[in-house]
Amino acid sequence: VKANGYGLGAIPVARRLADAGCTEFFVATYAEGVELRPAIPEATIHVLAGCLPGGTDEFLRQRLVPVLNTADEVREWVRTAR
Repeated sequence: VKANGYGLGAIPVARRLADAGCTEFFVATYAEGVELRPAIPEATIHVLAGCLPGGTDEFLRQRLVPVLNTADEVREWVRTAR
């Protein structure tokens, strides 16, 4: 549902997909994930842009899953997971 549901509106598209049984969603950025979270509170939301340095706590707070794109992101996420 990234890019505002490709112009259709991320929230209405996500709600419709959730009603149809979808439980996993992908967005481009952290901001898109934060905006979408209240609309689909039980869903898993993946963020394609990954996690910026020092951002792991915010991802956990928002219950967002970063797509880890670099070795540094992996190392930081592993440190946080411990």
